[in-house]
Amino acid sequence: MRASVTRPKSSRQFQSFKRKDFSLRIVTELIREENMHKGSCLCGAVKITVAGELPEADACHCTQCRKQSGHYWASTDVPTSSVSVTGEDHVRWYQSSDKVRRGFCDTCGASLFWDPIHHDKIAIAMGVFDTPTDTKIWSHIFVADKGDYYTIEEGVLQRDT
Repeated sequence: MRASVTRPKSSRQFQSFKRKDFSLRIVTELIREENMHKGSCLCGAVKITVAGELPEADACHCTQCRKQSGHYWASTDVPTSSVSVTGEDHVRWYQSSDKVRRGFCDTCGASLFWDPIHHDKIAIAMGVFDTPTDTKIWSHIFVADKGDYYTIEEGVLQRDT
């Protein structure tokens, strides 16, 4: 069944119709903007937008993630279809294993992505986001490899894998 649109018969009705349509577009755009999470690398050459809510983040303490980030790697996994990148020509990839590549900005060196090849999701560094994320770290992984100079807070799931 096709939705029908009633066309306004007078200019007064047309003005009212235009205002309602415009108001609806503004509300729709505000809702869309509210569910957008924006961020960038340190220099701003790479800008990232994620549509939808961000899942809870995890923190990886494995040696590779610690060497990549300088501490531990905190990220959120999102569907690749929900991510848009501006300045993608500034993203460089390092193939850190047969299954994973890591993305960073070629200008400032900021760590941005952890990409499990052949999956439809990508991990984005939590530090990239400019806007409130409305999420939190839900787990710490590879805690057996963590650095000896910090402790992990109690009450959050910890795993060795």
